[in-house]
Amino acid sequence: MKSVEITREFDKLVRAFEAAPVQTRDMVRRQVKMAVRDVREYARDHHRFVTRSGMTEKSIMSLAKDNQGTVMLTNNIARWQHEGTKPYVIVPRSKKVLRFAINKEFVFSKRVRHPAH
Repeated sequence: MKSVEITREFDKLVRAFEAAPVQTRDMVRRQVKMAVRDVREYARDHHRFVTRSGMTEKSIMSLAKDNQGTVMLTNNIARWQHEGTKPYVIVPRSKKVLRFAINKEFVFSKRVRHPAH
């Protein structure tokens, strides 16, 4: 997994606040907003899940307020794909069996344990 590194130079930041507090605060807020945007875009471009509609990527959102930023998943399916789920059994809703493909061939089953291991 790749990581995103944010460098902190607190001494420079403290001196900048002392010299020009209003301008420095505004600059820090702009930098936080840009950093959060960059992390959001990186997450959208480098995810490890299979997507069909693009809705999962669109659910990766960001929020920047003052000097704090958050990148989050706003839909449950995206959260489950990212964080995983507890094991559970899948059963058909309206048919007698489930049908899915394994190695380009259809397989039928009355129930499936997810994850399979």
